[in-house]
Amino acid sequence: MLIDDLSGHPEHQVLWSFASGDATAGAMLEIVAGIAGEAFRGRRVLLDIRDPRRLVAAVIALDGLARQVLILPGGSEEVRNQIAAQFGPDLRLVDGPAPGSLEACPGLSPGADGPAREEAWETEWVLSTSGTTGVPKLVAHNLRSLRRTAQARSDRAGAYVWGLLYDLGRFAGLQVFLNALIAGSRLIVPPQELPLRQQLQMLAEKGCNALSATPTLWRQFLMYDLAGEFSMKQITLGGETADQAILTALRKAFPAARIVHIYASTEAGVGFSVRDGRAGFPRAFTEAPQGGVSLKVGGNGHLLLRPPFRGQSYLGDAGGLFDEDGFLDTGDLLRSEGDRFYFAGRSSGAINVGGSKVQPSEIEEAAYGFPGVLMARAYARKSHFTGAVVELEVVMDPQLPVGPELKEQLLGHFSRQLAPFKVPALIRIVEHIQVGGAGKLSRGES
Repeated sequence: MLIDDLSGHPEHQVLWSFASGDATAGAMLEIVAGIAGEAFRGRRVLLDIRDPRRLVAAVIALDGLARQVLILPGGSEEVRNQIAAQFGPDLRLVDGPAPGSLEACPGLSPGADGPAREEAWETEWVLSTSGTTGVPKLVAHNLRSLRRTAQARSDRAGAYVWGLLYDLGRFAGLQVFLNALIAGSRLIVPPQELPLRQQLQMLAEKGCNALSATPTLWRQFLMYDLAGEFSMKQITLGGETADQAILTALRKAFPAARIVHIYASTEAGVGFSVRDGRAGFPRAFTEAPQGGVSLKVGGNGHLLLRPPFRGQSYLGDAGGLFDEDGFLDTGDLLRSEGDRFYFAGRSSGAINVGGSKVQPSEIEEAAYGFPGVLMARAYARKSHFTGAVVELEVVMDPQLPVGPELKEQLLGHFSRQLAPFKVPALIRIVEHIQVGGAGKLSRGES
């Protein structure tokens, strides 16, 4: 249980840094003790807590006590309500004047005991997919699958100060949290409601030297020109395809850091990691398991994964996860080039232009080949003639002049790089690109 991981660290050791101050293992144990109670035993508990200190304590307190726990992620109230309704909690833990306060769901009393059980429950941790291309799904994990890649405490762990940019209610956020807790590394937890620049400034001030983020968030990081305030030892990318442009930019900005891009998903858990500084992954990964995970390419060109622990499942009527051989279809398309596989996009995210499929990531990758493009987002725009066309937003280097001739140069660039039906029908030069709650580019149609 997570309480054992916490109590295994010296009471005086600072494990977390919040905007309100640092917290030792002993101080957090006191908060955990104030939250844990028999009212949670065997229940389905929804954590709707904004205070990071209380949320961290609640996660630790409920493991082994509640039957299922869902940490409600940030985002629009509409999506949050959808997620809460899908989960159907017995109890809801919300912010209050005490370390935690209960709000009962209809027909249940927050003071009532749950099902009698002497031993600890193996709590299921229910996580929401990002919903980038549709309504979020809920996936239940057990702690074994979530902590599979976490490294046990070591002397080296103390050298890392991790920052948490991900929402703790997302798979990636929970991974960063668990890895830091189990290893005994300090974790800086900025308020999620702060703008990204302010979160990064807080991380810099508190000495963050290890950070995991999506390629989109890393691009924003580099645009803010804050790299000089960090002495990075570990850089991890995940959640989206790590293209060569961002890997090269990070190596230039942080020449001393170890740079790793990870393939993981809410459904599959952590799949594998790539450490050679190149986009994609070696073909050899499909010939031998990587960290216990088997990889193969399906007949439809999708990446298939078979993790060592397969206890995760969809909630509700969303269907099963694994086939009869234990493989999960990730829905990610691969293309083969030489001794390497490259990600070609999500099968569900293609733009249908007059019957021809266009992957947004291919357009964005081409955009990053144009000098001065800092960030790009390709998406579908409805068309009466072709069903949809490709529209592109780009953020340009502010030192470059922006005018009609720039758009003409961009169109010429795409015309040379792409088939005619893939060339963006409209290019918008913008100052900012909206990023979703999971740190990913939104793929919704406009």
